[in-house]
Amino acid sequence: MYLDKIKINNFRQFENEVIDFDSNLTLIAGSNNSGKTSLLDFIEKVFSQESKVNFTVQDFSICTIKKIKKKLEKLFQSIKNSDEMQKQKHIEELMKNKYAISMCITIGYKKEDNISNFAEYLMELDDDKQYFYFYFEYSGDIRKFAEDLEENKEFFGSTNLLEHYIKTFKSSYYYCDSKFELKYDIKKHEFQRLCNFKFIRANKKLSDEKLDKKFSIANSIITLLEYNES
Repeated sequence: MYLDKIKINNFRQFENEVIDFDSNLTLIAGSNNSGKTSLLDFIEKVFSQESKVNFTVQDFSICTIKKIKKKLEKLFQSIKNSDEMQKQKHIEELMKNKYAISMCITIGYKKEDNISNFAEYLMELDDDKQYFYFYFEYSGDIRKFAEDLEENKEFFGSTNLLEHYIKTFKSSYYYCDSKFELKYDIKKHEFQRLCNFKFIRANKKLSDEKLDKKFSIANSIITLLEYNES
């Protein structure tokens, strides 16, 4: 079994991006600030049993932050003005758009693979499509936030709305159909139990000098690419 594809929404540089993986080995290359570290950080947060899924305001894409702030300010004004109709309208808009950090996960398998651990999460009934689908979401409870806002509106200002809204966010895992529309809850530990994930952080300083024997991982990969056509 292998990680086939992920789709990232609203995480740092990734507003709506699809990343395809090779079934054997995938190398990620790019210029500085192109998103390599962000991609690996997000994968670690979602897959690693050792990593707590903690996000901050800075983990949302800039575009998403602007949209959330604008919507929250409108909600705040409607509550201050005791405009119930506008309040409900803004709550519904926030619930509809959600503005969550999310990851759509496609896991592939081959016919000879033992999929017994995954059997209860099988949603694809087409024998020619050998995939499992999972969904991770980090989203807020806008109704709870609106209630807190109404009860404590004298303590809130338009500048700290997002900070308080983020406190209502939590992580959720689901197994899904291929369109990621039909979702069923799955516990975090259940999902992570299915995935053999290990994260080895580099602890050497970057160098423009010629690679030497110290860089054993890099040298091994280069050797593999030079002498193994497959």
